[in-house]
Amino acid sequence: MNDRNLLELLNINYYSEEEIKDLEYKAIEAKETIGESLYKIKNDRVLRKIAYIELEQIVKSKLRNTEIIKYKMIALQSYMQDRQYDRTGGPMAAQIKYLGLLITDERIFIFKLDLYYNILEECIYEINDLVGLVDAWEKYKTIGLKFDEINIVKPSPYGEESEKIFLEIIRYLRDEKGITIEKYTKPKMIESRSIIFKIFMIIFLACFIYGIFLYWRDTLNMFR
Repeated sequence: MNDRNLLELLNINYYSEEEIKDLEYKAIEAKETIGESLYKIKNDRVLRKIAYIELEQIVKSKLRNTEIIKYKMIALQSYMQDRQYDRTGGPMAAQIKYLGLLITDERIFIFKLDLYYNILEECIYEINDLVGLVDAWEKYKTIGLKFDEINIVKPSPYGEESEKIFLEIIRYLRDEKGITIEKYTKPKMIESRSIIFKIFMIIFLACFIYGIFLYWRDTLNMFR
């Protein structure tokens, strides 16, 4: 979908014909993107609306005969996950900011998006591929979609409406699809690193305090 079509799918009252032409001129080198041609419009609601339209069209083009979309949302990617995404194979990496989630009655479509809702990666899973849901809601405001021990997608909804949709998705997967929920536990390596760091800090503070003590002791001895 090109930029003019995207803009027309929004309420055209947002933009005049002159503004649309200006945006198209700026987008000559990137005609088929979500947000890149519109990044100068500093209006997240508009960019998100465009992203919803584009993502839904992508999913609709891939639906099976009787498959239907049940839920759709855009969430933040939880800070528990690595936000770096290398799309060039080089040292420059894009930042994953959002996750687009579209749930059908058969599959889960996950889109990794950058700050301007450009698609960095698209992943499609069968719901039956889910091995569990990882509940870290109370502490981290996320419930992970676990496909294996390494591949756990952790969306973090923001805003009341986003949270409502996300929890509806979790209930749907749990109640209607029979996906079990497990409590989140920190990996042992992370716990070990945390303990080592705390021990290091205690030793560092002890040495620092002892150093101050020696300094003042020697200073006082000089004046005796």
